[in-house]
Amino acid sequence: MSGKSTYQEQAVLNTMNGQAMPAWMPYVALFTAPPSQSSAGTEVIDGVGYARVAAAFGTPTGADPSSVVNTADVVFGVPTGNWGTPTHFGLYDAATSGNLRYWGEIASPVQITNGQAAPSFLAGALVVRES
Repeated sequence: MSGKSTYQEQAVLNTMNGQAMPAWMPYVALFTAPPSQSSAGTEVIDGVGYARVAAAFGTPTGADPSSVVNTADVVFGVPTGNWGTPTHFGLYDAATSGNLRYWGEIASPVQITNGQAAPSFLAGALVVRES
């Protein structure tokens, strides 16, 4: 992962004053312009077969106690319109709206067009690392 949102950083820091860390189900989003701590980026447009996809992540292991990876493939719907060229992905805490938690760059971006095979991330491809 390339970045962590201010929202996520504050959620972690708030545990130091006794607040509970909010539990959340990660939803993977695609972006055609990168998000950052100060910008939401440009998410692919809804209404052309695009929707965020729920993702399952494992637990940290003794081999790498500061990271987790997706445990199943993340498969988006078949595009019913052009999605552009997603260059980044993000993890939100809701299927719509919600809070961006983490984001990263897509290693080999490709243009996604109407009727193309559904884009996906294979199991183990999404790594969230705390350092």
